[in-house]
Amino acid sequence: MAEVLTLCVKQGENISISVSLTSGGVPFDLTNYDNITVEVKKAPYEKFEPIISKVITADSDMNTVGQITNPSQGIFQIRFTEEDTSYPATDYYLIIYLNGNGNSDIISSDCCNSAIFRVCPQ
Repeated sequence: MAEVLTLCVKQGENISISVSLTSGGVPFDLTNYDNITVEVKKAPYEKFEPIISKVITADSDMNTVGQITNPSQGIFQIRFTEEDTSYPATDYYLIIYLNGNGNSDIISSDCCNSAIFRVCPQ
Protein backbone atom coordinates (compact mmCIF):
# COMPACT_ATOMS: atom_id res chain seq x y z
CA MET A 1 0.00 0.00 0.00
CA ALA A 2 2.83 2.43 0.78
CA GLU A 3 6.10 3.47 -0.76
CA VAL A 4 8.96 4.90 1.28
CA LEU A 5 7.53 7.80 3.25
CA THR A 6 9.44 10.74 4.79
CA LEU A 7 7.68 13.31 6.99
CA CYS A 8 9.77 16.42 7.63
CA VAL A 9 9.10 18.83 10.51
CA LYS A 10 11.03 21.79 11.94
CA GLN A 11 12.12 21.66 15.56
CA GLY A 12 9.50 23.18 17.84
CA GLU A 13 6.73 23.64 15.28
CA ASN A 14 3.06 22.74 15.55
CA ILE A 15 2.01 21.12 12.29
CA SER A 16 -0.79 19.04 10.83
CA ILE A 17 0.17 16.74 7.98
CA SER A 18 -2.50 15.46 5.61
CA VAL A 19 -2.13 11.87 4.39
CA SER A 20 -4.09 10.27 1.53
CA LEU A 21 -4.02 6.47 1.49
CA THR A 22 -4.34 4.81 -1.88
CA SER A 23 -4.16 1.26 -3.14
CA GLY A 24 -3.40 0.78 -6.83
CA GLY A 25 -3.93 4.51 -7.39
CA VAL A 26 -7.45 4.38 -5.92
CA PRO A 27 -8.38 6.00 -2.58
CA PHE A 28 -8.35 3.41 0.23
CA ASP A 29 -11.67 3.38 2.12
CA LEU A 30 -11.08 3.70 5.88
CA THR A 31 -14.77 3.53 6.80
CA ASN A 32 -14.66 0.03 8.33
CA TYR A 33 -11.41 0.51 10.27
CA ASP A 34 -11.20 1.33 13.98
CA ASN A 35 -8.22 3.67 13.91
CA ILE A 36 -4.81 4.55 12.59
CA THR A 37 -1.90 4.39 15.02
CA VAL A 38 1.15 6.56 14.34
CA GLU A 39 4.38 5.85 16.22
CA VAL A 40 7.81 7.47 16.09
CA LYS A 41 10.71 5.39 17.42
CA LYS A 42 14.46 5.69 17.81
CA ALA A 43 14.84 2.20 16.32
CA PRO A 44 12.45 0.24 14.05
CA TYR A 45 12.02 -2.73 16.37
CA GLU A 46 8.90 -3.92 18.11
CA LYS A 47 10.60 -4.01 21.52
CA PHE A 48 11.50 -0.28 21.37
CA GLU A 49 8.91 1.98 22.97
CA PRO A 50 7.71 4.86 20.78
CA ILE A 51 8.77 8.40 21.67
CA ILE A 52 5.55 9.64 20.02
CA SER A 53 2.32 7.67 19.76
CA LYS A 54 -1.03 8.84 18.36
CA VAL A 55 -4.27 6.92 17.86
CA ILE A 56 -6.23 8.67 15.13
CA THR A 57 -9.98 8.18 14.72
CA ALA A 58 -12.85 10.13 13.19
CA ASP A 59 -13.43 11.66 16.66
CA SER A 60 -9.87 12.14 17.97
CA ASP A 61 -8.64 15.60 18.99
CA MET A 62 -7.59 17.49 15.86
CA ASN A 63 -5.39 19.86 17.95
CA THR A 64 -3.19 17.21 19.59
CA VAL A 65 -3.60 13.89 17.73
CA GLY A 66 -5.15 14.36 14.31
CA GLN A 67 -8.29 12.95 12.76
CA ILE A 68 -9.67 10.80 9.97
CA THR A 69 -11.25 13.60 7.96
CA ASN A 70 -12.56 11.83 4.85
CA PRO A 71 -12.70 8.06 5.46
CA SER A 72 -14.18 7.08 2.08
CA GLN A 73 -11.29 8.87 0.32
CA GLY A 74 -8.60 7.52 2.70
CA ILE A 75 -7.70 10.98 4.06
CA PHE A 76 -6.50 11.68 7.58
CA GLN A 77 -4.52 14.35 9.41
CA ILE A 78 -1.63 13.72 11.81
CA ARG A 79 -1.06 16.53 14.32
CA PHE A 80 2.47 17.00 15.64
CA THR A 81 2.66 19.41 18.58
CA GLU A 82 5.63 21.52 19.68
CA GLU A 83 6.46 18.79 22.21
CA ASP A 84 6.42 16.14 19.44
CA THR A 85 8.81 18.13 17.25
CA SER A 86 11.24 19.23 19.99
CA TYR A 87 13.50 16.18 19.72
CA PRO A 88 17.08 16.61 18.45
CA ALA A 89 17.35 17.22 14.71
CA THR A 90 17.84 13.79 13.10
CA ASP A 91 15.88 10.97 11.45
CA TYR A 92 13.56 8.76 13.50
CA TYR A 93 11.55 5.74 12.40
CA LEU A 94 7.89 6.25 11.51
CA ILE A 95 5.47 3.37 11.86
CA ILE A 96 1.82 3.76 10.81
CA TYR A 97 -0.65 0.96 11.56
CA LEU A 98 -4.11 0.51 10.07
CA ASN A 99 -6.24 -1.17 12.74
CA GLY A 100 -9.59 -2.87 12.24
CA ASN A 101 -11.38 -5.90 10.90
CA GLY A 102 -9.33 -8.01 13.33
CA ASN A 103 -6.04 -6.85 11.77
CA SER A 104 -3.23 -4.43 12.53
CA ASP A 105 -1.22 -3.82 9.36
CA ILE A 106 1.86 -1.61 9.01
CA ILE A 107 1.12 0.67 6.06
CA SER A 108 3.97 3.19 6.33
CA SER A 109 6.57 1.27 4.33
CA ASP A 110 7.13 -1.59 1.92
CA CYS A 111 9.07 -4.68 2.97
CA CYS A 112 12.25 -3.51 4.74
CA ASN A 113 12.16 0.10 3.55
CA SER A 114 11.66 2.23 6.67
CA ALA A 115 9.48 5.32 6.79
CA ILE A 116 11.20 8.37 8.29
CA PHE A 117 10.11 11.11 10.70
CA ARG A 118 12.73 13.80 10.08
CA VAL A 119 13.22 16.59 12.60
CA CYS A 120 15.04 19.49 10.91
CA PRO A 121 16.72 22.43 12.65
CA GLN A 122 14.70 25.62 12.87
